[in-house]
Amino acid sequence: MSQENAEENAEAIDEKTTDFEIGGKTYKLTETHLCDYSKLKSFLRSRMIAEVLDAAKGMNTREKIVLISEVLKSGVSEMDAQRELVTIEGMLFMIYRSMVVYQPEITFDDVMKMFSPEEIDKLEIASAVQEGLNAAKKKPVKKEKRATTKKL
Repeated sequence: MSQENAEENAEAIDEKTTDFEIGGKTYKLTETHLCDYSKLKSFLRSRMIAEVLDAAKGMNTREKIVLISEVLKSGVSEMDAQRELVTIEGMLFMIYRSMVVYQPEITFDDVMKMFSPEEIDKLEIASAVQEGLNAAKKKPVKKEKRATTKKL
């Protein structure tokens, strides 16, 4: 998706944005949505599978498949996802989701590298800004009149 298309899509849904500077470059952050939270849960599930596969190096393929299927069945709980949002990796992932709308070429690894230990305070600021965009009062959407049935 090009920069122009990203801007058109964001405008079409009245997306709230703000500029954020780090490493001498300015990026545009957007509010996040349920689909971004869903992507976080998918990211966590993938990380769990990678950890299981790493721990199961000596096991045969059948045992690994059983372990992976257990991870997939159990999924990621809402509580686990909420806890992850306050970790550095969780905050970075949501900032990545916030940035990728206007900077589609950016990767999660790029975002992780942007926030060096010296700039960790900017991570907290970026996270707060991104959360603030989500909390900003949204314009009410004009609802169409719905057909109703009369009670007899």
